Amino acid sequence: MDARAILFITIAIFGWGVAAVFDKMALKTGDSLTGLTIRAAAVFIAMALLAVFSGKTQSIITLIRSDTRITLYFVASGILAGFIAMVAYYAALRLAPSSQVVPISSAYPLITALFAMFLLKETVSVQQWLGILLIMIGIYLVQVKPNA
Repeated sequence: MDARAILFITIAIFGWGVAAVFDKMALKTGDSLTGLTIRAAAVFIAMALLAVFSGKTQSIITLIRSDTRITLYFVASGILAGFIAMVAYYAALRLAPSSQVVPISSAYPLITALFAMFLLKETVSVQQWLGILLIMIGIYLVQVKPNA
């Protein structure tokens, strides 16, 4: 794997890991919808600044005007991951420990593999299925209460 990809993955893992702790801390007194709205506004501002300073504003406008299908895929992704999943995730964080919610929410590779097979006609190897199985076993182990 490309070293830059590993660097970006590492940054993403660190960001998601720390963000989950900040989310849990904020949700001790704040409500889920308010928190998610503030988070979405912060992301919007950061993404708008990134688009402006990286010179991507024109390509965004061009994509929206020229390729409705790709734009709708991004909109669907945003609604599913950025809205529905985040509202559910925040609700779960308010109700359960982050040390359990975060690992359980990491079961999405199973869903991704299934949808990639059926919608994208991708092949999922035995090794990849074993990796997904290990993730599912890990999620189970997080939920098992140790004998006291």
